Amino acid sequence: MKKFLILLSMLFCGTAYAQTETLNWYMDGNVYATTTCESGNDILLPTTPTKRGYTFKGWLSYTPIEYLEGTGTQWFDTGYKPNSNTRIEYDLMISKADNGIDDGTTSFEMGSRVAYHNKVFCSMFYTNSRFRFMYGSNDFSDRDISINTKHSIIMYSSGRCYVDGILQYNYNQENIDNNFNIYVFKYNNGGTPVGGGRGKLYYFKIYDNDVLVRDFIPVIDNNEIPCMFDKVESKFYYNAGTGQFIAGPVIGE
Repeated sequence: MKKFLILLSMLFCGTAYAQTETLNWYMDGNVYATTTCESGNDILLPTTPTKRGYTFKGWLSYTPIEYLEGTGTQWFDTGYKPNSNTRIEYDLMISKADNGIDDGTTSFEMGSRVAYHNKVFCSMFYTNSRFRFMYGSNDFSDRDISINTKHSIIMYSSGRCYVDGILQYNYNQENIDNNFNIYVFKYNNGGTPVGGGRGKLYYFKIYDNDVLVRDFIPVIDNNEIPCMFDKVESKFYYNAGTGQFIAGPVIGE
């Protein structure tokens, strides 16, 4: 059976204030064609692409946004299990609780573990301006990190973790291979989502042996649902919790 080839347009045409919109059409994560259209007019599709061994199924569409914001009950499953060659990169702005009090409770979590101190690969942020990288079977110490500020995080399964380019943790490598997918906005505790995620996620990338296997960006789908889109798989990832993610501003507006 031939596989389906799913392709993508990045932007909708039809905003009231703009005269002309530029649209990028993607195939296999790369720009296939670029077109323009006038606001309020129909979108003209590019030439139908072809690829040996595949059947073209149609165009997907989404609107890219600056960030996806969680309020504590939303989360999504990356569908990826960490191993000894995993690297994660993401930008995040963590938020206080709704009452605005720094009570020390968890504000954002992500990752997976088999059990407490057992093949752990997680991170936690706290509303009292603390950050924790949980790794392998180590005991974990917190680091200072400001809230309501965007931070860049890089986590290695070798035990290293950087915050804004500064090495914060450097543990000895352990075998962290486990059978539980990495969750984002909560962490996967042996198959159960734990914690909460109050903050704004700007992107989330997963590398396996330096190969990009997930490239999540925040978007609004064509049903107006805020979610993440993986550019590697050309697939939407939706909230698996309760409520709904909050959409950040549309990029370019």
